Amino acid sequence: MSSVKPVFRFALLILTLAFSPLVSATTNPELLCTVSADKFPGFEDGTLESKTVKLTGMQGDAGGQITVYENASFRFRVITGRSQIQGGAATMMDFYVEVQDLKNDHSTRAASASHAGGPHHARLELVTYTPDTDWYEGLVMFKCSASH
Repeated sequence: MSSVKPVFRFALLILTLAFSPLVSATTNPELLCTVSADKFPGFEDGTLESKTVKLTGMQGDAGGQITVYENASFRFRVITGRSQIQGGAATMMDFYVEVQDLKNDHSTRAASASHAGGPHHARLELVTYTPDTDWYEGLVMFKCSASH
């Protein structure tokens, strides 16, 4: 039984190496990502960052995540989600937007979806509320949308 484990690891390594060239060739859409704030503590009001990015790798690999905006407290990233490998190319099927709370070592993600067959998009909001009402006091919005 112990001889099965090294054989399994070797087979897994060979499969990984065999499929690595396929995974590196990706066809992924450009994403327009925007971070904007309105009266949220620690942020200036208005559009903080708006740029077009292209994920070029799988999640966890170089090019599989891109930092869109960062300040002393938060990091806003877009990350490759599921990918379909077909005909020698990996095509991104969805992506995540993620906000990392750098002071508390906590992250929150939202997966992309499409609305009525339109382009994929994802959105996360950081919100502060006043103590006496359910109306928000401050807001940071992070959104990305496929441009195709």
